[in-house]
Amino acid sequence: MPLIDIKTVGFPKTLLAGEVKKATLTISNKGQKALVRLRVRLSHPSFVFFGRKEDLEQDIYQRASVETLPSMSKMEAPNRLSDPTTLVLQLPEHDGVACLQPGETTTVPVWIRGDRVGSFNFQFLFSYEAEVRCA
Repeated sequence: MPLIDIKTVGFPKTLLAGEVKKATLTISNKGQKALVRLRVRLSHPSFVFFGRKEDLEQDIYQRASVETLPSMSKMEAPNRLSDPTTLVLQLPEHDGVACLQPGETTTVPVWIRGDRVGSFNFQFLFSYEAEVRCA
C-alpha cells in the first residue's frame, strides 16, 4: 500500500484579518505502491487555497483567467457545484496517470488568508487510494 507523509513549511502562527500568507505542502509516498486520487478535507475551507506545482514561484494566487479590455475587465470562472470542504490535490503525471510513485515527493503551494477574526484550529484530513497500473 502507499504510505503518505505530509510536511508543511511556512504556515503562519498568526494572521491579521484579510492578510494572505504563502506556505508549502510537501507530499511524499513512503509506501511500496503508487498513490492516486489524493484529496484533502478542510475544517475551514474559506481560509485555505491549494495551488498547482506550477504556482510555486508565484506570490499571489489566481482562481480564474482575467482578460483586460479598455474600459472593463472580463472574468471567466468555472460554474459547477462542489463541496468546498473536500479538494483534490494535483499529483505528477506518469504515462497519463496522475499518481505519486513510491519514494517520490511533490510540493504544492498553499495560501492562507485571514478570513475572519478569532482563534482557529485548522484540521486537514488527507485520503488517497492505491494505484495498481501506475508504474
